Amino acid sequence: MKARIQTGVVLLYGFDEQNPKTELLLGLFRTQRVSVRTVQPQEVGQSIGALLSLPNFKPSPDAGPEDPPTEKVIVFYAFADAVLDHVLTALRDDALAPDALKAVVTAHNRSWPFAELVNELRGEKQSFAEQGVEEA
Repeated sequence: MKARIQTGVVLLYGFDEQNPKTELLLGLFRTQRVSVRTVQPQEVGQSIGALLSLPNFKPSPDAGPEDPPTEKVIVFYAFADAVLDHVLTALRDDALAPDALKAVVTAHNRSWPFAELVNELRGEKQSFAEQGVEEA
């Protein structure tokens, strides 16, 4: 019996699971053996590390902002470069989540609350738009 080896974890926020594009997105992650963790609005005050259950990161009992983000967000963690490239290409080519904010977990941002990461991504997207730069 072959063991299924996980190739990464993705945090998803703001996606409607009844939407056919979301079903295709989840199918893409399944075929790449990516574990999916859906972030709920009441969890956006939690750190990225806590949401991923990383060592030394504990959930905060008081972690819900007054106004949860309205954007769709995809956060990638522990992806091999080839898998991440494949997923990003499929996202773009199949227009599965063209309006979603996307980020990779780093040593720097894993301690940030999810909502703070979303704010940072929102600012970057606005900056790119003002400069006329197209996002990947």
